[in-house]
Amino acid sequence: MDGIRKYSKEWFTLQGKNSEEYRNAISNLGNGQNSSVKGNQSIKGSIFLGTKEEALEKYKAHTASVKGMPTSTIKGVQKFGAENIFNALDADGDGVVTEQELKAVAALSTEELASKDDENFSTTDLEILYQNAMESVNASFIDKGLEKEFQYENGDVTKLRYDVKGNMTSKYVENANDDGSKSGISYYYQAKATSTKEIDDQGRITNLTYNSNLDKTQNRETSTVYNDDGSRTVSTKTYLTTSTNVYGDDNKLVSHEEKYNYDINGKIEDTKQGSGMNDCWVLAGTNSLRTSVYGQAYIDNAIQKNDDGSVTVNLIGVGKSYTYSPKEIIDNKYSTPSMKYATGDTDMNIIEKAIGDYRSELIASGDYVKNGRDLSRTAGKDATVDDPLKGGQIDEAIYYLTGQKSEFVSRNPEAINDMLETYGDSSNKYIMNCTFKEKDASIGSITTGHAYSIVGVDEDNVYVVNPWDSSNTITYPKDKFLENSNQVSITDLTPGKPESHITSSSGNMITENNDGYQPKTKVGKFIKNLFS
Repeated sequence: MDGIRKYSKEWFTLQGKNSEEYRNAISNLGNGQNSSVKGNQSIKGSIFLGTKEEALEKYKAHTASVKGMPTSTIKGVQKFGAENIFNALDADGDGVVTEQELKAVAALSTEELASKDDENFSTTDLEILYQNAMESVNASFIDKGLEKEFQYENGDVTKLRYDVKGNMTSKYVENANDDGSKSGISYYYQAKATSTKEIDDQGRITNLTYNSNLDKTQNRETSTVYNDDGSRTVSTKTYLTTSTNVYGDDNKLVSHEEKYNYDINGKIEDTKQGSGMNDCWVLAGTNSLRTSVYGQAYIDNAIQKNDDGSVTVNLIGVGKSYTYSPKEIIDNKYSTPSMKYATGDTDMNIIEKAIGDYRSELIASGDYVKNGRDLSRTAGKDATVDDPLKGGQIDEAIYYLTGQKSEFVSRNPEAINDMLETYGDSSNKYIMNCTFKEKDASIGSITTGHAYSIVGVDEDNVYVVNPWDSSNTITYPKDKFLENSNQVSITDLTPGKPESHITSSSGNMITENNDGYQPKTKVGKFIKNLFS
Protein backbone atom coordinates (compact mmCIF):
# COMPACT_ATOMS: atom_id res chain seq x y z
CA MET A 1 0.00 0.00 0.00
CA ASP A 2 1.33 3.44 -0.94
CA GLY A 3 3.13 5.32 1.80
CA ILE A 4 3.63 2.41 4.20
CA ARG A 5 7.24 2.14 5.24
CA LYS A 6 8.78 -1.23 4.52
CA TYR A 7 9.36 -3.34 7.65
CA SER A 8 7.04 -1.18 9.75
CA LYS A 9 4.41 -2.87 11.95
CA GLU A 10 1.80 -2.00 9.35
CA TRP A 11 3.86 -3.57 6.58
CA PHE A 12 4.25 -6.81 8.52
CA THR A 13 0.52 -6.86 9.35
CA LEU A 14 -0.50 -6.50 5.70
CA GLN A 15 1.97 -9.20 4.63
CA GLY A 16 0.10 -11.67 6.82
CA LYS A 17 1.07 -15.28 6.20
CA ASN A 18 3.49 -14.20 3.48
CA SER A 19 5.77 -12.78 6.19
CA GLU A 20 5.53 -15.70 8.62
CA GLU A 21 8.71 -17.39 7.41
CA TYR A 22 10.54 -14.05 7.32
CA ARG A 23 9.24 -13.19 10.79
CA ASN A 24 10.66 -16.46 12.08
CA ALA A 25 14.03 -15.52 10.59
CA ILE A 26 13.93 -12.12 12.26
CA SER A 27 12.96 -13.67 15.59
CA ASN A 28 16.53 -14.96 15.84
CA LEU A 29 17.59 -11.32 16.29
CA GLY A 30 15.92 -11.51 19.67
CA ASN A 31 18.73 -13.73 20.85
CA GLY A 32 20.98 -10.67 20.72
CA GLN A 33 18.74 -8.49 22.87
CA ASN A 34 20.46 -9.62 26.08
CA SER A 35 23.95 -9.17 24.68
CA SER A 36 26.52 -7.39 26.81
CA VAL A 37 27.14 -5.00 23.90
CA LYS A 38 25.38 -1.76 24.80
CA GLY A 39 24.52 1.43 22.90
CA ASN A 40 23.62 2.21 19.32
CA GLN A 41 26.31 0.76 17.03
CA SER A 42 26.55 1.77 13.38
CA ILE A 43 27.03 -1.18 11.04
CA LYS A 44 28.76 -0.90 7.66
CA GLY A 45 26.05 -2.10 5.29
CA SER A 46 28.25 -2.91 2.31
CA ILE A 47 29.61 -5.97 4.13
CA PHE A 48 26.23 -7.69 3.80
CA LEU A 49 25.59 -6.98 0.12
CA GLY A 50 25.38 -10.12 -2.05
CA THR A 51 24.88 -13.73 -1.03
CA LYS A 52 25.10 -15.06 2.52
CA GLU A 53 28.34 -16.84 1.75
CA GLU A 54 29.85 -13.64 0.34
CA ALA A 55 28.69 -11.60 3.32
CA LEU A 56 30.08 -14.00 5.91
CA GLU A 57 33.37 -14.23 4.02
CA LYS A 58 33.67 -10.42 3.84
CA TYR A 59 32.92 -10.12 7.54
CA LYS A 60 35.53 -12.77 8.38
CA ALA A 61 38.14 -11.09 6.16
CA HIS A 62 37.46 -7.64 7.61
CA THR A 63 37.67 -8.77 11.23
CA ALA A 64 41.05 -10.35 10.50
CA SER A 65 42.43 -6.89 9.74
CA VAL A 66 42.49 -4.19 12.43
CA LYS A 67 42.00 -1.52 9.78
CA GLY A 68 39.44 -3.50 7.82
CA MET A 69 36.31 -2.78 9.85
CA PRO A 70 35.02 -0.03 12.15
CA THR A 71 34.83 -0.99 15.81
CA SER A 72 31.14 -0.10 15.87
CA THR A 73 30.42 -2.65 13.11
CA ILE A 74 32.26 -5.39 14.99
CA LYS A 75 30.30 -4.65 18.18
CA GLY A 76 27.01 -4.43 16.30
CA VAL A 77 27.53 -7.76 14.56
CA GLN A 78 28.65 -9.34 17.85
CA LYS A 79 25.35 -8.26 19.37
CA PHE A 80 23.09 -9.99 16.83
CA GLY A 81 25.29 -12.38 14.90
CA ALA A 82 26.33 -12.01 11.26
CA GLU A 83 24.07 -14.76 9.92
CA ASN A 84 21.03 -13.46 11.84
CA ILE A 85 21.60 -9.97 10.48
CA PHE A 86 21.89 -11.27 6.91
CA ASN A 87 18.63 -13.23 7.23
CA ALA A 88 16.90 -10.12 8.60
CA LEU A 89 18.13 -7.98 5.73
CA ASP A 90 17.10 -10.55 3.10
CA ALA A 91 13.43 -9.59 3.15
CA ASP A 92 12.36 -11.50 0.07
CA GLY A 93 14.26 -14.63 1.09
CA ASP A 94 16.03 -14.96 -2.25
CA GLY A 95 19.42 -15.44 -0.61
CA VAL A 96 20.75 -12.05 -1.77
CA VAL A 97 20.82 -8.72 0.13
CA THR A 98 20.36 -5.67 -2.11
CA GLU A 99 21.03 -1.97 -1.56
CA GLN A 100 17.28 -1.34 -1.47
CA GLU A 101 16.89 -3.83 1.39
CA LEU A 102 19.76 -2.20 3.29
CA LYS A 103 18.29 1.27 2.88
CA ALA A 104 14.85 0.14 3.99
CA VAL A 105 16.24 -1.19 7.27
CA ALA A 106 18.47 1.86 7.77
CA ALA A 107 15.41 4.13 7.42
CA LEU A 108 13.62 2.58 10.40
CA SER A 109 15.26 4.82 13.03
CA THR A 110 14.94 8.04 10.98
CA GLU A 111 12.13 10.53 11.43
CA GLU A 112 8.85 9.64 9.78
CA LEU A 113 8.99 12.66 7.46
CA ALA A 114 12.63 12.07 6.48
CA SER A 115 13.34 11.23 2.85
CA LYS A 116 17.09 10.65 3.11
CA ASP A 117 18.31 7.07 2.77
CA ASP A 118 21.36 5.76 4.58
CA GLU A 119 23.72 3.10 3.28
CA ASN A 120 24.61 2.08 6.83
CA PHE A 121 22.20 0.73 9.41
CA SER A 122 22.55 0.40 13.17
CA THR A 123 21.74 -1.90 16.05
CA THR A 124 18.79 0.40 16.79
CA ASP A 125 17.41 -0.25 13.29
CA LEU A 126 17.69 -4.00 13.90
CA GLU A 127 15.98 -3.69 17.28
CA ILE A 128 13.12 -1.76 15.65
CA LEU A 129 12.92 -4.37 12.90
CA TYR A 130 12.63 -7.12 15.51
CA GLN A 131 10.02 -5.25 17.57
CA ASN A 132 7.90 -4.46 14.52
CA ALA A 133 7.91 -8.07 13.36
CA MET A 134 7.01 -9.42 16.80
CA GLU A 135 4.33 -6.83 17.60
CA SER A 136 2.53 -7.48 14.31
CA VAL A 137 1.68 -11.02 15.42
CA ASN A 138 -2.13 -11.35 15.69
CA ALA A 139 -2.59 -7.70 14.69
CA SER A 140 -5.88 -6.75 13.05
CA PHE A 141 -6.49 -4.54 10.03
CA ILE A 142 -9.68 -2.55 9.45
CA ASP A 143 -10.25 -0.99 6.04
CA LYS A 144 -12.45 2.11 6.35
CA GLY A 145 -12.04 3.35 2.81
CA LEU A 146 -9.80 6.39 2.94
CA GLU A 147 -8.74 5.42 6.46
CA LYS A 148 -6.87 2.24 7.35
CA GLU A 149 -6.68 1.20 10.99
CA PHE A 150 -4.25 -1.26 12.55
CA GLN A 151 -4.83 -2.62 16.06
CA TYR A 152 -2.16 -4.52 17.98
CA GLU A 153 -2.37 -6.92 20.90
CA ASN A 154 -0.39 -4.59 23.19
CA GLY A 155 -3.02 -1.86 22.75
CA ASP A 156 -1.15 0.23 20.16
CA VAL A 157 -3.15 1.70 17.27
CA THR A 158 -2.07 3.09 13.89
CA LYS A 159 -4.39 5.04 11.60
CA LEU A 160 -3.47 5.91 8.01
CA ARG A 161 -5.44 8.43 5.96
CA TYR A 162 -5.40 8.78 2.17
CA ASP A 163 -6.75 11.20 -0.39
CA VAL A 164 -8.98 10.10 -3.27
CA LYS A 165 -5.92 9.49 -5.44
CA GLY A 166 -4.53 6.99 -2.98
CA ASN A 167 -1.78 9.20 -1.57
CA MET A 168 -1.21 8.95 2.17
CA THR A 169 -1.93 12.33 3.76
CA SER A 170 -1.42 11.52 7.43
CA LYS A 171 -0.43 8.84 9.89
CA TYR A 172 -1.44 8.59 13.53
CA VAL A 173 0.42 6.25 15.90
CA GLU A 174 -0.90 5.70 19.44
CA ASN A 175 1.13 3.75 22.00
CA ALA A 176 -0.39 2.27 25.13
CA ASN A 177 1.72 2.72 28.29
CA ASP A 178 1.92 0.34 31.24
CA ASP A 179 0.26 2.85 33.60
CA GLY A 180 -2.87 3.08 31.45
CA SER A 181 -1.93 6.36 29.79
CA LYS A 182 -1.42 6.77 26.04
CA SER A 183 0.95 8.71 23.81
CA GLY A 184 0.11 9.63 20.24
CA ILE A 185 1.91 11.27 17.32
CA SER A 186 0.48 12.34 13.97
CA TYR A 187 2.45 12.93 10.78
CA TYR A 188 0.94 15.27 8.18
CA TYR A 189 2.84 14.59 4.98
CA GLN A 190 1.57 17.34 2.70
CA ALA A 191 1.90 20.01 5.41
CA LYS A 192 5.30 18.62 6.51
CA ALA A 193 4.11 18.75 10.10
CA THR A 194 3.74 16.55 13.17
CA SER A 195 1.52 16.67 16.21
CA THR A 196 1.77 14.80 19.49
CA LYS A 197 -0.83 13.92 22.07
CA GLU A 198 -0.59 12.66 25.67
CA ILE A 199 -3.65 11.01 27.23
CA ASP A 200 -3.88 10.13 30.92
CA ASP A 201 -5.31 6.90 32.37
CA GLN A 202 -8.76 8.54 32.49
CA GLY A 203 -8.77 9.29 28.78
CA ARG A 204 -8.13 13.04 29.20
CA ILE A 205 -5.72 14.89 26.91
CA THR A 206 -2.89 16.36 29.02
CA ASN A 207 -0.59 17.64 26.28
CA LEU A 208 -1.12 18.48 22.62
CA THR A 209 1.47 19.90 20.21
CA TYR A 210 1.62 20.84 16.54
CA ASN A 211 4.94 21.50 14.80
CA SER A 212 5.27 22.54 11.16
CA ASN A 213 8.48 22.17 9.18
CA LEU A 214 7.17 24.69 6.64
CA ASP A 215 5.57 27.44 8.73
CA LYS A 216 6.75 27.88 12.32
CA THR A 217 4.05 30.49 12.95
CA GLN A 218 1.56 27.59 13.03
CA ASN A 219 3.36 25.81 15.87
CA ARG A 220 1.32 25.33 19.02
CA GLU A 221 1.52 23.54 22.36
CA THR A 222 -1.27 23.09 24.88
CA SER A 223 -0.90 21.42 28.27
CA THR A 224 -3.68 20.79 30.79
CA VAL A 225 -3.39 20.13 34.52
CA TYR A 226 -6.47 18.48 36.06
CA ASN A 227 -7.04 19.12 39.76
CA ASP A 228 -8.77 16.83 42.25
CA ASP A 229 -11.54 19.39 42.86
CA GLY A 230 -12.59 19.28 39.20
CA SER A 231 -10.89 22.50 38.16
CA ARG A 232 -8.19 22.62 35.51
CA THR A 233 -5.46 24.93 34.19
CA VAL A 234 -4.85 25.12 30.46
CA SER A 235 -1.62 26.67 29.16
CA THR A 236 -1.23 27.34 25.44
CA LYS A 237 1.89 28.56 23.68
CA THR A 238 1.67 29.75 20.08
CA TYR A 239 4.25 31.45 17.93
CA LEU A 240 3.22 34.88 19.25
CA THR A 241 1.75 34.39 22.71
CA THR A 242 1.61 32.25 25.83
CA SER A 243 -1.76 32.14 27.59
CA THR A 244 -3.00 30.53 30.80
CA ASN A 245 -6.70 29.85 31.41
CA VAL A 246 -8.07 28.57 34.73
CA TYR A 247 -11.46 26.81 34.68
CA GLY A 248 -13.56 25.97 37.73
CA ASP A 249 -15.26 22.65 38.43
CA ASP A 250 -18.29 23.99 36.56
CA ASN A 251 -16.15 24.42 33.39
CA LYS A 252 -16.50 28.23 33.56
CA LEU A 253 -13.49 30.46 32.95
CA VAL A 254 -12.11 31.80 36.24
CA SER A 255 -9.05 33.72 35.01
CA HIS A 256 -7.14 34.47 31.84
CA GLU A 257 -3.55 35.64 31.41
CA GLU A 258 -1.74 36.25 28.13
CA LYS A 259 1.69 37.58 27.22
CA TYR A 260 3.74 37.93 24.07
CA ASN A 261 6.70 35.62 23.59
CA TYR A 262 9.43 38.21 23.83
CA ASP A 263 11.34 39.66 26.75
CA ILE A 264 11.53 43.39 25.98
CA ASN A 265 12.32 45.17 29.26
CA GLY A 266 14.34 48.26 28.32
CA LYS A 267 17.57 46.63 29.53
CA ILE A 268 20.46 45.03 27.68
CA GLU A 269 21.35 41.54 28.86
CA ASP A 270 24.28 39.39 27.74
CA THR A 271 24.40 38.77 23.99
CA LYS A 272 26.49 37.09 21.31
CA GLN A 273 27.02 38.76 17.94
CA GLY A 274 24.98 37.04 15.23
CA SER A 275 26.58 34.96 12.51
CA GLY A 276 26.99 36.77 9.19
CA MET A 277 26.34 40.15 10.81
CA ASN A 278 29.08 42.77 10.58
CA ASP A 279 27.51 44.99 13.24
CA CYS A 280 29.98 44.73 16.11
CA TRP A 281 29.86 48.54 16.26
CA VAL A 282 26.15 48.39 17.21
CA LEU A 283 26.67 45.79 19.94
CA ALA A 284 29.87 47.33 21.31
CA GLY A 285 28.30 50.79 21.61
CA THR A 286 25.10 49.46 23.19
CA ASN A 287 27.01 47.19 25.57
CA SER A 288 29.00 50.21 26.74
CA LEU A 289 25.79 52.10 27.50
CA ARG A 290 24.60 49.35 29.82
CA THR A 291 27.66 49.84 32.07
CA SER A 292 26.60 53.39 33.00
CA VAL A 293 23.64 54.62 35.04
CA TYR A 294 23.03 57.35 32.49
CA GLY A 295 23.53 54.86 29.67
CA GLN A 296 20.94 52.51 31.13
CA ALA A 297 18.48 55.41 31.28
CA TYR A 298 19.12 56.21 27.61
CA ILE A 299 18.41 52.60 26.64
CA ASP A 300 15.23 52.53 28.71
CA ASN A 301 14.03 55.75 27.10
CA ALA A 302 14.89 54.46 23.63
CA ILE A 303 12.69 51.36 23.95
CA GLN A 304 9.01 52.06 24.47
CA LYS A 305 6.49 49.23 25.00
CA ASN A 306 2.99 49.99 23.73
CA ASP A 307 -0.38 48.75 24.99
CA ASP A 308 -1.04 46.70 21.85
CA GLY A 309 2.15 44.67 22.34
CA SER A 310 4.15 46.60 19.77
CA VAL A 311 7.44 48.27 20.65
CA THR A 312 8.76 51.65 19.49
CA VAL A 313 12.49 52.31 19.24
CA ASN A 314 13.48 55.97 19.45
CA LEU A 315 16.76 56.93 17.80
CA ILE A 316 16.98 60.35 19.39
CA GLY A 317 20.29 61.24 17.78
CA VAL A 318 18.65 61.33 14.35
CA GLY A 319 15.10 62.16 15.43
CA LYS A 320 13.56 58.94 14.10
CA SER A 321 11.20 56.39 15.65
CA TYR A 322 10.36 52.88 14.46
CA THR A 323 7.44 50.79 15.72
CA TYR A 324 7.34 47.01 15.40
CA SER A 325 4.44 44.61 15.90
CA PRO A 326 4.80 41.55 18.16
CA LYS A 327 5.17 39.30 15.11
CA GLU A 328 7.90 41.53 13.66
CA ILE A 329 9.75 41.44 16.99
CA ILE A 330 9.53 37.66 17.29
CA ASP A 331 10.43 37.10 13.63
CA ASN A 332 13.40 39.39 14.10
CA LYS A 333 14.64 37.43 17.11
CA TYR A 334 14.01 33.85 16.07
CA SER A 335 14.14 33.76 12.28
CA THR A 336 17.16 32.09 10.70
CA PRO A 337 18.27 33.85 7.52
CA SER A 338 21.89 33.72 6.40
CA MET A 339 22.51 36.79 8.57
CA LYS A 340 21.27 36.56 12.13
CA TYR A 341 20.85 39.22 14.76
CA ALA A 342 22.52 38.80 18.13
CA THR A 343 21.35 36.00 20.38
CA GLY A 344 20.50 36.41 24.04
CA ASP A 345 18.46 39.60 24.32
CA THR A 346 15.44 40.90 22.42
CA ASP A 347 16.13 44.54 23.37
CA MET A 348 19.44 44.32 21.53
CA ASN A 349 17.70 42.73 18.53
CA ILE A 350 15.16 45.52 18.28
CA ILE A 351 17.91 48.15 18.49
CA GLU A 352 19.79 46.35 15.69
CA LYS A 353 16.63 46.32 13.58
CA ALA A 354 15.82 49.99 14.14
CA ILE A 355 19.35 51.16 13.30
CA GLY A 356 19.32 48.87 10.28
CA ASP A 357 16.01 50.32 9.08
CA TYR A 358 17.31 53.86 9.48
CA ARG A 359 20.47 53.01 7.59
CA SER A 360 18.46 51.33 4.80
CA GLU A 361 16.38 54.48 4.35
CA LEU A 362 19.50 56.60 4.32
CA ILE A 363 21.25 54.45 1.72
CA ALA A 364 18.13 54.22 -0.44
CA SER A 365 17.84 58.03 -0.47
CA GLY A 366 21.41 58.42 -1.66
CA ASP A 367 21.84 61.33 0.77
CA TYR A 368 24.64 59.89 2.85
CA VAL A 369 28.41 59.80 3.13
CA LYS A 370 30.47 56.65 3.45
CA ASN A 371 32.49 56.79 6.66
CA GLY A 372 31.38 60.38 7.25
CA ARG A 373 31.61 62.16 10.57
CA ASP A 374 28.12 63.62 10.33
CA LEU A 375 26.72 60.60 12.12
CA SER A 376 23.16 61.33 11.06
CA ARG A 377 24.17 60.95 7.40
CA THR A 378 26.81 58.23 7.35
CA ALA A 379 26.94 54.51 6.58
CA GLY A 380 29.63 51.89 6.20
CA LYS A 381 31.53 51.90 2.93
CA ASP A 382 30.26 48.40 2.10
CA ALA A 383 26.77 48.80 3.54
CA THR A 384 23.79 48.26 1.24
CA VAL A 385 20.01 48.56 1.53
CA ASP A 386 19.84 44.78 2.07
CA ASP A 387 22.83 44.69 4.42
CA PRO A 388 22.69 48.12 6.06
CA LEU A 389 24.62 47.27 9.23
CA LYS A 390 27.75 46.10 7.43
CA GLY A 391 30.52 48.13 9.01
CA GLY A 392 30.28 51.20 11.19
CA GLN A 393 32.19 53.55 13.47
CA ILE A 394 32.50 52.81 17.15
CA ASP A 395 30.47 55.84 18.23
CA GLU A 396 27.61 55.62 15.70
CA ALA A 397 25.22 53.45 17.74
CA ILE A 398 25.90 55.58 20.81
CA TYR A 399 24.97 58.71 18.86
CA TYR A 400 21.79 57.12 17.48
CA LEU A 401 20.62 56.16 20.97
CA THR A 402 21.78 59.21 22.97
CA GLY A 403 22.47 62.11 20.61
CA GLN A 404 25.80 62.57 22.41
CA LYS A 405 29.07 63.00 20.54
CA SER A 406 32.25 61.14 21.38
CA GLU A 407 35.88 62.16 21.62
CA PHE A 408 38.61 60.12 19.94
CA VAL A 409 42.27 59.45 20.36
CA SER A 410 44.17 57.36 17.84
CA ARG A 411 47.44 55.55 18.68
CA ASN A 412 48.45 57.99 21.40
CA PRO A 413 49.15 56.05 24.62
CA GLU A 414 49.55 59.15 26.79
CA ALA A 415 46.25 60.69 25.67
CA ILE A 416 44.49 57.31 25.89
CA ASN A 417 45.74 56.91 29.45
CA ASP A 418 44.29 60.34 30.30
CA MET A 419 40.96 59.17 28.90
CA LEU A 420 41.07 56.02 31.01
CA GLU A 421 41.74 58.06 34.15
CA THR A 422 38.78 60.34 33.36
CA TYR A 423 36.59 57.28 32.80
CA GLY A 424 37.81 55.55 35.95
CA ASP A 425 37.02 58.60 38.09
CA SER A 426 33.39 58.70 36.90
CA SER A 427 32.33 55.59 35.00
CA ASN A 428 28.64 56.40 35.43
CA LYS A 429 29.10 59.64 33.46
CA TYR A 430 31.35 58.24 30.76
CA ILE A 431 31.43 55.23 28.47
CA MET A 432 34.35 54.07 26.36
CA ASN A 433 34.97 51.94 23.26
CA CYS A 434 38.06 50.89 21.39
CA THR A 435 39.70 48.98 18.56
CA PHE A 436 43.11 47.35 18.37
CA LYS A 437 46.12 47.49 16.05
CA GLU A 438 47.11 43.84 16.28
CA LYS A 439 45.63 40.49 17.21
CA ASP A 440 46.60 39.33 20.70
CA ALA A 441 45.61 35.72 21.33
CA SER A 442 47.62 35.70 24.56
CA ILE A 443 45.01 37.98 26.12
CA GLY A 444 41.84 36.52 24.63
CA SER A 445 39.64 37.25 21.64
CA ILE A 446 41.53 40.41 20.68
CA THR A 447 41.49 41.01 16.94
CA THR A 448 41.70 43.86 14.43
CA GLY A 449 38.93 45.65 12.53
CA HIS A 450 36.55 44.96 15.39
CA ALA A 451 34.87 47.15 18.01
CA TYR A 452 35.06 46.51 21.76
CA SER A 453 33.45 47.96 24.87
CA ILE A 454 35.59 49.18 27.75
CA VAL A 455 33.73 48.21 30.91
CA GLY A 456 36.25 48.97 33.65
CA VAL A 457 39.74 50.18 34.50
CA ASP A 458 42.02 50.05 37.53
CA GLU A 459 45.66 50.80 38.21
CA ASP A 460 46.93 47.68 36.45
CA ASN A 461 44.28 46.54 33.98
CA VAL A 462 41.71 47.62 31.44
CA TYR A 463 38.61 45.45 31.18
CA VAL A 464 37.08 45.03 27.74
CA VAL A 465 34.17 43.10 26.27
CA ASN A 466 34.05 41.55 22.82
CA PRO A 467 30.53 41.62 21.31
CA TRP A 468 31.08 38.04 20.21
CA ASP A 469 30.17 37.18 23.82
CA SER A 470 29.35 40.03 26.20
CA SER A 471 29.20 37.69 29.20
CA ASN A 472 32.98 37.31 29.06
CA THR A 473 35.13 40.18 30.35
CA ILE A 474 38.70 40.26 29.03
CA THR A 475 41.38 41.47 31.44
CA TYR A 476 43.97 43.43 29.48
CA PRO A 477 47.14 44.58 31.32
CA LYS A 478 47.15 48.35 30.99
CA ASP A 479 50.62 48.64 29.50
CA LYS A 480 49.78 46.11 26.79
CA PHE A 481 46.40 47.76 26.19
CA LEU A 482 48.00 51.18 25.65
CA GLU A 483 50.58 49.69 23.34
CA ASN A 484 48.01 47.84 21.18
CA SER A 485 45.18 50.41 21.17
CA ASN A 486 44.24 51.69 17.75
CA GLN A 487 41.34 54.06 18.34
CA VAL A 488 39.71 54.82 21.67
CA SER A 489 36.55 56.85 22.22
CA ILE A 490 35.00 58.36 25.31
CA THR A 491 31.47 59.71 25.52
CA ASP A 492 30.21 62.08 28.21
CA LEU A 493 26.55 61.24 28.77
CA THR A 494 25.74 64.13 31.09
CA PRO A 495 25.30 67.14 28.71
CA GLY A 496 21.53 67.06 28.15
CA LYS A 497 20.15 64.72 30.77
CA PRO A 498 18.54 61.47 29.63
CA GLU A 499 15.15 62.65 30.85
CA SER A 500 15.07 65.34 28.14
CA HIS A 501 15.28 62.74 25.37
CA ILE A 502 11.79 61.27 25.59
CA THR A 503 9.08 60.95 22.96
CA SER A 504 6.50 63.70 23.34
CA SER A 505 2.82 63.00 23.70
CA SER A 506 2.36 63.76 19.99
CA GLY A 507 4.81 61.00 19.09
CA ASN A 508 7.48 63.42 17.84
CA MET A 509 11.01 63.18 19.17
CA ILE A 510 12.37 65.86 21.47
CA THR A 511 16.06 65.91 20.56
CA GLU A 512 19.15 67.60 21.91
CA ASN A 513 22.15 67.00 19.68
CA ASN A 514 24.42 69.01 21.94
CA ASP A 515 26.15 70.74 19.07
CA GLY A 516 27.69 73.21 21.50
CA TYR A 517 29.40 70.53 23.57
CA GLN A 518 33.11 71.33 23.90
CA PRO A 519 35.31 68.26 24.49
CA LYS A 520 37.80 68.36 27.33
CA THR A 521 40.52 66.41 25.50
CA LYS A 522 41.89 66.43 21.99
CA VAL A 523 39.53 64.83 19.51
CA GLY A 524 40.42 63.06 16.28
CA LYS A 525 38.82 64.79 13.28
CA PHE A 526 37.85 61.58 11.58
CA ILE A 527 37.91 57.80 11.88
CA LYS A 528 39.72 55.92 9.19
CA ASN A 529 38.36 52.43 9.61
CA LEU A 530 35.03 50.66 9.63
CA PHE A 531 34.60 47.82 12.05
CA SER A 532 32.73 44.65 11.54
